[in-house]
Amino acid sequence: MNSGPTAIRVWLLSRDLTGADLCALEADLAASGVRRLEIRLIRVPKARMKHMPTSRRYPDAIYDRLFAADYLPEEVERVLYLDPDIVILNPLTELWETPMEGYVIAAASHVHALGCFFNRLRLLAWTPGCYINSGVMLMDLKKMREERGSERLTKYARTHRFCLCLPDQDILSAVYGRRILLLDPRVYNMTERIWRADRMRDPEQNLDRIRQRTAILHYIGRNKPWKEVYLGELDLFYREMAARMADAARNQAASRAEEG
Repeated sequence: MNSGPTAIRVWLLSRDLTGADLCALEADLAASGVRRLEIRLIRVPKARMKHMPTSRRYPDAIYDRLFAADYLPEEVERVLYLDPDIVILNPLTELWETPMEGYVIAAASHVHALGCFFNRLRLLAWTPGCYINSGVMLMDLKKMREERGSERLTKYARTHRFCLCLPDQDILSAVYGRRILLLDPRVYNMTERIWRADRMRDPEQNLDRIRQRTAILHYIGRNKPWKEVYLGELDLFYREMAARMADAARNQAASRAEEG
């Protein structure tokens, strides 16, 4: 709804959006009450992805985040990548200010220790570590540039393309491994699956626990709250946010009508 006292700059990587599309997006955000948000459009060359494995479900756009260090200006040394299928429930200041201390990426894992082990074997990981979800990532672009990260990612994708299942996550987890700082998924990448497991362990928990603790709620997979059928409880937060945005848009329109 509002970025608060801190201005936020959003880098929008795209192959197809136009200046008119960006103006329309900014108008929609303003109508919904979003303030202090600057959006910058960066065009991504398609040729860059010619060595990356793609499919109908995993188009070349999924790799844009991997090469953010190349696309964004040199002065941008840190960026927070967020998937579009998320809801932000609490401030992200603490996440943004996380000390990286030699790590290249900070992200959460949705995989238990045994799953991480099997993924390391499957991927022939270069720096064995845990398997991450790439939907929320704090990225140290300065380190990526200094360590020629883009070349390493491209080389791994080219030489291991036939063992990739979730290609962007596979590549990041295999290449960076131990250089990834693990975040608490219940705070920064909460999912319906994790919530369901928590409720099974402690049936007394309710959704107030999510409101108090979770900063980022992630609707992973095909179970999306904007579809006709959603399985679970966490769609409540999406519907609440959508209602708040709609109310803000109506209030903005009413104010303009009164001023006119």
